Amino acid sequence: MSQKPVDVKELRERLKQRESTSKEFNEIWEKEGLQLLRETLRSEYDGDYSITIRFKYQSNTRSVDVTTPEELSAGVKDEILSTVSSCFADSERLLVTVEFLVGIVEHAADAVTSSQDADNKSKRPRNSGKYDERMLGDSVSFEESDSAATLGPAIKLGGCEGWIVNWHLFDGIPNGEHVHDPSEVPHHSLFHPAYIDCGKNEKPSRIGELKAYSGQMYRTTRPSRSLQHHVPGVPGECKQGMQVVTDWAFCRACGDEAKNRLRYVPRGIEVDDSSDPIRGVYEQRPQLQIIQTTGRSSGFRYAVVCDTPAEVRQYPHMPTREWYLENLEGLLTVEEWNSEGPGVSGDSGAAVVHDETGKLLGQIWGRNVYGGDQQVSRVTYFTHHWDIFDDIKERYPNLEGPFLISGPNGDISRTTVAREYAHDPSGVEADENTLSPSRPRSRACSSIGTGDGGVTKSFSQSTLVQSVTNSLAPGEGGAKEIHLEKTLEGEMDCGRDSHSRSAARTSADDGALTMRRSSAMGTA
Repeated sequence: MSQKPVDVKELRERLKQRESTSKEFNEIWEKEGLQLLRETLRSEYDGDYSITIRFKYQSNTRSVDVTTPEELSAGVKDEILSTVSSCFADSERLLVTVEFLVGIVEHAADAVTSSQDADNKSKRPRNSGKYDERMLGDSVSFEESDSAATLGPAIKLGGCEGWIVNWHLFDGIPNGEHVHDPSEVPHHSLFHPAYIDCGKNEKPSRIGELKAYSGQMYRTTRPSRSLQHHVPGVPGECKQGMQVVTDWAFCRACGDEAKNRLRYVPRGIEVDDSSDPIRGVYEQRPQLQIIQTTGRSSGFRYAVVCDTPAEVRQYPHMPTREWYLENLEGLLTVEEWNSEGPGVSGDSGAAVVHDETGKLLGQIWGRNVYGGDQQVSRVTYFTHHWDIFDDIKERYPNLEGPFLISGPNGDISRTTVAREYAHDPSGVEADENTLSPSRPRSRACSSIGTGDGGVTKSFSQSTLVQSVTNSLAPGEGGAKEIHLEKTLEGEMDCGRDSHSRSAARTSADDGALTMRRSSAMGTA
């Protein structure tokens, strides 16, 4: 395939143009538009939904995408159209439309059958190989599982090093959807690669042991520090009530191998085979920031963080607000993004890393899946690292940490502690536009378009060009069990009060809340 350069400056100018009307849109949306739309859906529909904002660059238009599992009636659609239109009628600069989509929010662990199959048709996972050295983005599963997910960020918790993965990766373990007591952690292990990714006569290596988790599977949320801090225009009474999905599990490493490097796959997509070590955590506004991520299925990719967080209702009477990733227009077509972009089945747990600084921003957990419309770009949901670390600290208050492992020698970054709450994939196509280290690119500050005009090297030391088809040979080897002088189990047993969690955190132990899981999803 011939290489086709992509103009970084042009991409950033598009984001800058979009940002020029962001403040005005978000002020109207947060104070008026979203609240009225939410009230209409509650009174006239009262079912699951997601509301996302899609920017159409060619027409400089924002589309309010309302997604429901079944098509809304004509009357409800008309009322929503009228409500949204009236909110923005007095704005001369804003062009706002409404689109109605049929679809669901689905968790991104890859199973033998998934409702994302229509998007993933004929696409092979790009990072399903076996390696001696573990990196972020590698294929993982629990023992004998028929699904796969992605190895997430490396942290230190309770004196032990390990990785954060999505808790729903363990869907399928006995009684998995009902366990919730933080002191009662099911005895299960993490394996690489996932069982379904092993070739004939190949066995996965045990690399970790489950030691902590977020609560009852599919049923936990928490107040979001990241949303409260970074989303402008939200009325005070609404700001304090903004919740996010929590879906994490900590697996202690079976050896001294927990490092934070993104694997660059397929091989040749970048000059190096992996990134530099993650340099800490990203503390600035995430909106419209370009990010990197590596997933078991999508491989190494780029995306952009949303301008306006989504509203997602998967709980009766309790919507959450969620950060999400969008296609960085100009890199992948809509069809390529939908079938191969971040968040496709198997990408659950993938780290979201800020491109310019190489710092951790969050972790992928799910994606919108629409009914047959391939021309509507999917969105990929992720949890901000603040909210993950806050939740770990609150659920396991007697454990030291969590700390992000950063630097070449496995140093830890203490800034992550909650501060406001006590097989061979050869032949896989590498036909996307990507960042490749050919020349430095313009500096981008924490807000798109506010750069000082200087030149710096990004996390990937690269600029945007299109790569060529490559193959990746899997590694060999396994993990070695070592004795930890101060075991996580021991610390967990010391003074643990399973009822110490704040009442502000939502945990549906009474069964009143249910995060609906698509019937098409296999175990994760």
